[in-house]
Amino acid sequence: MLRIPLFLAMGMSLLGQEFTPVASIANLVEQAQERLRVNDLAAVEQIWSRALQESEAIYGPEHPATAMFQRNLAGTLRREGKLQEASVAAKEALRILEKRFGATDIILSPALNTLAEIQMQRGYLNAAHQLLNRAYAIGSDAGPHYQTTLADLGALHRLLGNERKASEYLRRTQTAAYRSKSSN
Repeated sequence: MLRIPLFLAMGMSLLGQEFTPVASIANLVEQAQERLRVNDLAAVEQIWSRALQESEAIYGPEHPATAMFQRNLAGTLRREGKLQEASVAAKEALRILEKRFGATDIILSPALNTLAEIQMQRGYLNAAHQLLNRAYAIGSDAGPHYQTTLADLGALHRLLGNERKASEYLRRTQTAAYRSKSSN
């Protein structure tokens, strides 16, 4: 039986029935998680690149699973400081998901957050704000991704010098996390 890592299972729940991971991809996800635990970002980047290539070959370049791996790669590139490459990957992930699901589907929330984080790091605060407002409008059904949106909005408002709004969003983050924990 194929053991599916929690991270991949969460992505699958958003993707629905059209995504059944193959063992090689599930194995790559486990490898990436292991390397993330020790902060080996160079290895994680290579692993996500391989997972992206396999996903494109198995499911196709426009499949939501491919977008998920594209987003994972973008997040790793951001953490490595490769912001231009990260931006390109995150925009592609978002494009794929919007094409398949429309502009307001819950599945867009992680991709919107990732691209917003990249834009904040690049200093494009207005662009980040627009992306986070879209993710916020998707709402709490996005679960932990909604918490990320709230935390990112708090960080953004702190960068903008609006400490009152920053504190408000960070308080909402804690409330959402508490509610999530209470419902489990």
